Amino acid sequence: SSAVLSKLWRVAKNHLLVASSLEAVISAPEEDKVSTTQMLVTVCQNLGEVDEALSYQERNLAYWDKAGPAADMVRGCLSAASMLARRQAWERAAGYLQKALLLTSGDFSAEARVRSGIAAVHAERGHVGKAKDEYERALDLAGKAQEQALMAHALIGLGKIALSRQDHQRCAQYLNRALSLSLKRDFALEVLARVELGRLRFSEGS
Repeated sequence: SSAVLSKLWRVAKNHLLVASSLEAVISAPEEDKVSTTQMLVTVCQNLGEVDEALSYQERNLAYWDKAGPAADMVRGCLSAASMLARRQAWERAAGYLQKALLLTSGDFSAEARVRSGIAAVHAERGHVGKAKDEYERALDLAGKAQEQALMAHALIGLGKIALSRQDHQRCAQYLNRALSLSLKRDFALEVLARVELGRLRFSEGS
């Protein structure tokens, strides 16, 4: 149940806070501290403690900004942008996304992830046309990288936009393609595709 999961996340958080305190006392390597802090980000997000999760994420971003690697910086920027978007801090979220985008040059997979992140923020702000453009870019990049999960993610985003425009035929095309790419490969994405297909059928009156 959700109550049991919440209790488990709370226990995990307490253990990580102890570990973090011990690492500070014994002057543990920075990489170990960063690893513990990133786990705290995940735990706090699952507990709904977004502000605390964001503070931990920004601490790690300050480290990665100096020490790298770029891949960690990109993931961290996407994480921070997602949390800021939940707080409707649009400009700060956009700043992190642009920073991530600058670090993805030549990496189709990484750029596809960032483009999908940018699209999601545009969609939340109601900028549907911009969101569609970014999801289409993400889909193209993911195709070049032959990353089926990233393709499915972009297609689900495009399906949601098509549904918001009551374009049921195009929505079905996007979502069925996403389902085909994720079926028996990525359970989480398969679930998302099926949920959106359910919304489509409901919208159609079925």
